[in-house]
Amino acid sequence: MNFQDEKLKKKFNDNYFLKIDSNLICNQIKRKSMIETMGKTFKEIFYFTPISSKYTKLPKSNNKNLIEKIYQENNQPFVKFILEMTFLEGLNYFNGQIPDEIIFDYFKEKYSIELIQKFINNFGKIDTFFAKLYNKYNGVNNINETKDYLSKIKVLA
Repeated sequence: MNFQDEKLKKKFNDNYFLKIDSNLICNQIKRKSMIETMGKTFKEIFYFTPISSKYTKLPKSNNKNLIEKIYQENNQPFVKFILEMTFLEGLNYFNGQIPDEIIFDYFKEKYSIELIQKFINNFGKIDTFFAKLYNKYNGVNNINETKDYLSKIKVLA
């Protein structure tokens, strides 16, 4: 229930998910494999996909062990909610097709509105992503190039 950012988790050596091998996204571009990935839950993706090769000093089963720990302890309902989402549901939430009210409705019986709002505020949605990109490229490119670039990303998302 204590939402920390990634830097704090690493500083205090708390458990956190490691980045997965990029081959899942970069090399599996066939329609069938992409559809399969979109239907998988984040739990399945993190449990069965190997971690990135850049983690040489950490156990290869880090994500798998963390998921098992989360489900055994059963005290992380917000993390479990994310793990139970499919990749497509996560993408639809990111781009705004799934509203925040669905999360409120899911948790409103057990948790305060403030805690649920704190959980929702941890998500960087597409509007935050676009604002960051706009600020990054607006000074570098002219305004029309920046708008064109953002419109292309919007279509992809």
